[in-house]
Amino acid sequence: HGVERLFLHTPPVDTMVVRQQPALEAPRRAGVRQVTKISMVGVGAQASTHLGRWHAETDAAVRDFPSWTVLCPHSFMQNTLGFAPSIPAGGRFYAPAAGAVAPIVDARDVPAVAAECLTSDDHAGETYFLTGPEAIDYHGVAHEIGDAIGRKVEFVDVPAEAGKQGMLAAGYPA
Repeated sequence: HGVERLFLHTPPVDTMVVRQQPALEAPRRAGVRQVTKISMVGVGAQASTHLGRWHAETDAAVRDFPSWTVLCPHSFMQNTLGFAPSIPAGGRFYAPAAGAVAPIVDARDVPAVAAECLTSDDHAGETYFLTGPEAIDYHGVAHEIGDAIGRKVEFVDVPAEAGKQGMLAAGYPA
């Protein structure tokens, strides 16, 4: 009670919708007027990922508040840290990317945008797509990592199934 603005961000897990529903319902009953939520790029009822469909459901609930802002960051630069274990041994990292490019965003920029949205009424009813300065493929990421550590780093594209098995072996949920 007495809270006017809410920031909503939950982990990307299969219980995300179950967690976010009460996290939105209680504030709605208490009279919270503004919500800023972290979502993602590629959401929708027909999204190709579970996470995209889950975010679509909770994004819709956020848009029922009198004032709302949804932030959709693209892939995070910090996710590339997951490649670190394979680089010292062989100078390579592996991912199922199929030539994809993405405007990788620094995760530290997201809270800066969220703070602006939470402390101003200028962003009501907006959905913002947060991106880095340029779209880059993993060959470019390998080059940047190599420059940073002072040695050549190579990206190796792997088939989707091999990537899935690697992620499962690393402990990611199915």
